[in-house]
Amino acid sequence: MYKNLISLAKNLIEREESYLEMPFHKLPKHPLAIKKQKILPAFLGEMGLEVRGFLGMVEPWLNSEWLIPSKRPSLYPEGTAFFDQLYFDRINDIKKYFDIREMVGQLYHSKNINITDFQYNLNQGNLDLSIKINDLEALKKIVNAERAIRLAFSDRYSEESSIPSQFHEPLTSVTMPSWSSSMDLNWTAFSAIIPTYKPTSFEHPKFVVQPHIGVQIRNLPTNPERNSNLEKMIQAANHASQLSGYPILVYGANDDILPRGYQYSIDLVPDHKAQLDGELGILKYCKLMIAPDSGWSDLMCWLGIPTLLEQQFYAYGFEGLRPFKPKLLLMNSPVDSESIERLLNASPDEVMLPDPMNALHKVSHLMPNSALIRSFWSEF
Repeated sequence: MYKNLISLAKNLIEREESYLEMPFHKLPKHPLAIKKQKILPAFLGEMGLEVRGFLGMVEPWLNSEWLIPSKRPSLYPEGTAFFDQLYFDRINDIKKYFDIREMVGQLYHSKNINITDFQYNLNQGNLDLSIKINDLEALKKIVNAERAIRLAFSDRYSEESSIPSQFHEPLTSVTMPSWSSSMDLNWTAFSAIIPTYKPTSFEHPKFVVQPHIGVQIRNLPTNPERNSNLEKMIQAANHASQLSGYPILVYGANDDILPRGYQYSIDLVPDHKAQLDGELGILKYCKLMIAPDSGWSDLMCWLGIPTLLEQQFYAYGFEGLRPFKPKLLLMNSPVDSESIERLLNASPDEVMLPDPMNALHKVSHLMPNSALIRSFWSEF
């Protein structure tokens, strides 16, 4: 009910304001749209949830002649996704202008819009409805952000014969902390939808590298609590290297805080390839990954790469990955040989997941008896 009221308020504002005033010029039509190609909106969110739920969810559409713009096209079936610099530059401009960020599967605004008063009265067959918003200006800002996103998509990819899909509305929406769109992409964290494929660059790498122990360092200023402890990660990588005899390869972007004296994956990626596309080929030869709690760990579970996890942020944060048959264990301190050896010797069908109660946050929205789940069943 609350979600529907917010949606109603947004629709009323949409009708009230008849035009859009923003410093964005009209995007030129994409050549694929000119050819009347069916195009889905891009997934604007975290790679972890893209891997867990969106790739498997959208695959039937991609098998039905739809294409999709993507910041990570190498994760999609070959020939179904493309990177469009002009479009993603526009999305970045919209994010900055309206102070929104990419989170879950959509654009996300940190301002929480609440219904402070809700009254209705049935009067001789007419429903009189009154709702009060705690911050109308913030809601108007969110509405205009959605308008800008949808206008950018329409300008770039739609033409007269375009038809919408079930993804168009939720993937061009702006969500808030207490509210999610009609598709509820948040729920993809609870259970994986397995794609019928693995990335082409991973399955058929164009170059060969030495078998190795991988390590990725997380360093995001926006969320320092989840950033990697460099010393701890390198200690674990060195220990795994000594046990296995494999050398260490450090994955990540150039702006990460990377340890000196180690080989970097970026140096092995051919010049003509995007970094993720090249790294997917390199990952074919990775025997064990030392990974942070991030979408990188979800990617390893999809690819079937045994992973030693630096930390587990949320209780039950990885339980939804069970359908991938993950080999994922939490790093002990000091680093122990038993976990590394178990991962290196794991069978393909073995499922390994960390104990949920070893997470940094013992209570989370992902727990079976969380407030979110209880609320769901109470409304069911």
